[in-house]
Amino acid sequence: MKNCRTRRSSEREPADPLTDKSNVIGGWLPTEWASSQGLSYSLIDRRLSAGVEMKFAHETERDSRSEPEIKFLVGPSVQWRPTKRSHLDLVPLIGATHAAPRVEAFLVFGIDLWPGSKAWEERYAPTSLKSK
Repeated sequence: MKNCRTRRSSEREPADPLTDKSNVIGGWLPTEWASSQGLSYSLIDRRLSAGVEMKFAHETERDSRSEPEIKFLVGPSVQWRPTKRSHLDLVPLIGATHAAPRVEAFLVFGIDLWPGSKAWEERYAPTSLKSK
């Protein structure tokens, strides 16, 4: 165990190249910046809509902070609402950068369980963002 004592503000702490302040219990955490965007157009009011979705991610790891993985995916989106309280979303995203996967697909079936809710009137949100 180290000898612990209170330091005066005039004392300097030696630099330790093996210490990183981002170390947490369980290991090193990667850094990720991500954004999802989507545009949707209603083909049949409150029943069927189609559009396009995009997903961008900038990821780094401890030993490769200067070499980030940049991932950009884009693809069509379709949402079908068989009832007022349910929806089925299909979004196949295709990788547009070298680091991105070839295909990242989302198939989401949702049911609104709360009475009085008007889920069919809510604003559009990208499926790739909702499924995280």
